Amino acid sequence: MHTVRGGWRLAVVAAGLGPALVACAPLSCTAVGCVSVVTVDIASLSARARPLSVQATLCVEDACQTQKVTFLTDANDTVLSQELPTDPKPTNGLEVPVTLKVTQGTTVLLDTKGTATLTQVAPNGTRCGPICYSADLTLDGQDLLPTTSPSASG
Repeated sequence: MHTVRGGWRLAVVAAGLGPALVACAPLSCTAVGCVSVVTVDIASLSARARPLSVQATLCVEDACQTQKVTFLTDANDTVLSQELPTDPKPTNGLEVPVTLKVTQGTTVLLDTKGTATLTQVAPNGTRCGPICYSADLTLDGQDLLPTTSPSASG
């Protein structure tokens, strides 16, 4: 018969190594990608512009995009989006300047500025990457406001 001295010590050391061994195991990540983007829902403009077309220019930081938007019905859900030119760093507070200008012919219907607070998006988990950022805004009158989800507003 073989006697093991300090058997309880061996068990304690082995138990302590368990989490360390798990931490060293290869990380299995999915390959889901993402894009850092700010979106603005401008459906509230439909009453002003219907049924004519407008030009909407959305700028996030220094990146801008102009697109033609045609409002056909009251139920039109029009969302503009602009990719972020660079991924923001958390030390910058995750806030980016946003401007929106909407024109109809030579008439300026809207020219407003706001700030978007970005939320981190990690589709594969924070240990796998990529890490992207997003914010959703809604045009309310002349103001760009954070979009609230139905579950958040009760």
